[in-house]
Amino acid sequence: MADDLVQLGVTDDLEAGIWRDALAQESIPIVIRPASASSITGIGASSGNVQVFVRAADEKRARWIIGDRNAPQPQDAQPQDAEQDASRD
Repeated sequence: MADDLVQLGVTDDLEAGIWRDALAQESIPIVIRPASASSITGIGASSGNVQVFVRAADEKRARWIIGDRNAPQPQDAQPQDAEQDASRD
């Protein structure tokens, strides 16, 4: 799996946990690594920052799930049905 990983982002431990849970619900495994040596020791300004990786094949879907709305919408995601929206008016 390590050969085809892409970085999803750099974040703090709390948000990484939220991403992990959201992606796990969609069966997307992640790898979390310290962002720097100071993250491991807890010394320095970047303490607590981690890098989050997913498989390259899961990247678009993962970005969509975690709320990266700048990411292209994955093919299997269904756009909101305009007819449903119109019927609510």
